[in-house]
Amino acid sequence: MVSNAHSYNILINIAIVIMLIFICSIVFSSIKNKITPMPSNTIMHQAVLNEIKRLKINGNVVDTGSGFGHLLFKLAPKFPHCSFIGIENSTIPFLYSKIISKLLHKRHNPIKLVNDNIYHYNYSSTQLIVCYLYPGGMQKLYEILIAQKIEHIYVISICFAINNLQPQTITQCNDLYRTKVYTYEISHRSSK
Repeated sequence: MVSNAHSYNILINIAIVIMLIFICSIVFSSIKNKITPMPSNTIMHQAVLNEIKRLKINGNVVDTGSGFGHLLFKLAPKFPHCSFIGIENSTIPFLYSKIISKLLHKRHNPIKLVNDNIYHYNYSSTQLIVCYLYPGGMQKLYEILIAQKIEHIYVISICFAINNLQPQTITQCNDLYRTKVYTYEISHRSSK
């Protein structure tokens, strides 16, 4: 017969191993992606929501680097006429958002989650990209949109601008860091 103390020690060891796997996965993904998972806050969500309303978006919305899905889960119920896609290549945030999406599925339109690299995704049917990347990531995303010859797309970027590209609007959030939200209108023709 196994004692309660022995069972407790086994459970503690399993929990420690799971936590170490979780931490190693996040660290590995952070090194690979050159950015840690950084959740956006409610004030940033509201700024993005306001921009989507202003732009009258009614098509595919892609959250590049969707992380744990916080922004997607806020936007999807507010825009039932849109299709939401989250792209995340970090395993733990992707699995978390997949589970939460299944639990919330009955309360809003389904969110498609893709475990992939945002730089390999085909954005041809996308009307809007929302993202919270980093300066180099924003530049690379812009170059990919140009290389894919996307006719017309909007990009809403939390915190980071695209170098040498004039945003359509800049919204300054009333949060601790006075975070800026940049909205771009990009077309293949205007980038030539």
